[in-house]
Amino acid sequence: MLGDVIRAGYDRPFDDVGPSPAPGRSPLLLGCTDIEVDGREVRLPAGTGFDPGGIGKGLAADMVVAETMAAGAARVCLNLGGDLRVTGLDPTDAAWTVAVEYPLAARPLAYVGLRDGAVATSTTLRRRWQVDGRLRHHLIDPFTGLSSDSDLTLVTVVAGSAWTAEVLAKAVLLRGSTHPFDLIDGIGAEALIVDDAGYVRASAGLATYLGGARLVDRVPVSPAVAGLMSGARR
Repeated sequence: MLGDVIRAGYDRPFDDVGPSPAPGRSPLLLGCTDIEVDGREVRLPAGTGFDPGGIGKGLAADMVVAETMAAGAARVCLNLGGDLRVTGLDPTDAAWTVAVEYPLAARPLAYVGLRDGAVATSTTLRRRWQVDGRLRHHLIDPFTGLSSDSDLTLVTVVAGSAWTAEVLAKAVLLRGSTHPFDLIDGIGAEALIVDDAGYVRASAGLATYLGGARLVDRVPVSPAVAGLMSGARR
């Protein structure tokens, strides 16, 4: 997907992208099957790129927590670029509290209580820009190679590992609001979603992490923001 991300305009550090970058140019056309791994050596043939993205970040979080616990830690809470991985109780001997933030809201949507596991969020509301008046973002639909036109703008997943939470958050967001929780049924993960009208939904089991708190039904979305969101599907 790296070539698709670059061609969408995300071809430099995001702070340098600007609101309306020129489309990027990338010769990366080959898939990950062309990458060769031999022990500790990795070979990238010409025309091949590698970007582990959020999934790699989640895996790194899992590895750091495992190594820290193996080194003798009694508890760990790791925030790796927004991916939260915790194990053991917090310093007050209670579950760790993880805030689920929505970029357009002043307050978190929820507070998740977690003793051992991970929370990851995928959203189209942060890394976004326009090309020829059309909204683009960094979550690429693998079927089209373009920024996803899903009607979901945010998905948060609670799972046993951070890499799993990352995979599922992206997959649920790309799937859209029709039957969004099918992908997590029966695998021990729970999810919260927000669509482009601001409506909030959650899988049935998420309530066990909320300590009795009730989710809001909808977060306000201004007409200007709604217009930008719909622009992604033009």
